[in-house]
Order: sequence, then structure tokens, then C-alpha cells
Amino acid sequence: MTKRGRPPSSPGREKIKRHFGEHLRGFRTTAGLTQSALAGRTGLSEKYISRIESGEALPSVEVALRLASELDVSVEEIAGEEEIKDPPHPALVRLFRLLRRRSPEEIEKALRAVERLLK
Repeated sequence: MTKRGRPPSSPGREKIKRHFGEHLRGFRTTAGLTQSALAGRTGLSEKYISRIESGEALPSVEVALRLASELDVSVEEIAGEEEIKDPPHPALVRLFRLLRRRSPEEIEKALRAVERLLK
């Protein structure tokens, strides 16, 4: 145990911290937020957000849920094992968020409108 009562770090834990931090940074930047803005919205310090993103810290489940909720993603998406690929364009993320909680009929209507605009 370390001084804070946590088990010593292991290679597996370091990998999880690194992946979580990379994914958090990707979702945050895709959402168009700075570390400061995300900190303000979650009640966390900017320094703590930075430590998570750099792989120095791994948040508690409660904090991970708070971050995921603010970024409108699941904890599973942030903690995922997949390597970060190029994030989607921020406008696509905004469009997805607008449509996410709409009915299938509203989504189809929006799709037809976009298709008309792009012809």
C-alpha cells in the first residue's frame, strides 16, 4: 500500500490511466471545451483535469460519471480500450447531440432536410 492507502501502481493500472486520460481529452476537445471550462462545469479543479488527461491520476467512479455526463458520453466510452482516432468534426458532435433524444420520425425529417440542403 502507498501512503494514501492505495495499492502500488501496476503496468495495467498505468495503461488504464493513460487510455482514460487520452479519451477524456479527445471527448473534451471534440465538445469544444477547455480544461478550465470542463473543470468549471464539473466542480473539479483544472489541475485535476490536467492530471487525469496526462495519465497521472485516475478518477473515482463518481468523478468519472460526472465527467461523462458533462461530455454527454458514457463512462465506458471514456474508459474504452480502443486507441483514439481522429475525433469527428465538432459540428457533427453538435448535430448528433441535437438529434440524440429525438424520435425516429424527427431524425428522418432532419436527415431529409440536410439532404435537400446538400443537393
